[in-house]
Amino acid sequence: MSKTALVAAIISGGQTGADRGGLDAGIDLGLNIGGYVPKGRRADGDKVPLYYPMTELNDAGWAPRTRMNVEAADATAIFSPVPTSGGSRFTENECQTQQKVHRVFDLAKDDATLIVEVRAWLLEVAPRILNVAGPRERKVPGVEARVRRILIAALRG
Repeated sequence: MSKTALVAAIISGGQTGADRGGLDAGIDLGLNIGGYVPKGRRADGDKVPLYYPMTELNDAGWAPRTRMNVEAADATAIFSPVPTSGGSRFTENECQTQQKVHRVFDLAKDDATLIVEVRAWLLEVAPRILNVAGPRERKVPGVEARVRRILIAALRG
């Protein structure tokens, strides 16, 4: 298995959008991937695909999986319009509650800027396990592919 110099694993809640963009980047880079998902592999309008090796919780709610993923990670990258809202805001608040390293990357910025910012932050915080979060695909169309591209470029350096 290939490893980048920056992280050993990427986890997320498996939701459409930023979460799956992070998992797909991990697959593309040969990293370990995973995370916690709600009971029934529940996601927005579908189920978390089986090719993502996720741990299914006994609770069908979004909050427990977010808490578990924040707890399991060394750091959380939240890709979101700023200020955050909805699930992205909940993730940000949960990171603060758990006193976990996190950063919001503003999707209003261009990809080149975000790649530089993500890489610099990862070099600074050196997480072994990175949690990736952000809005759902239906709320920010194209976010899944964009997060995937940004993370691949930032992690490859």
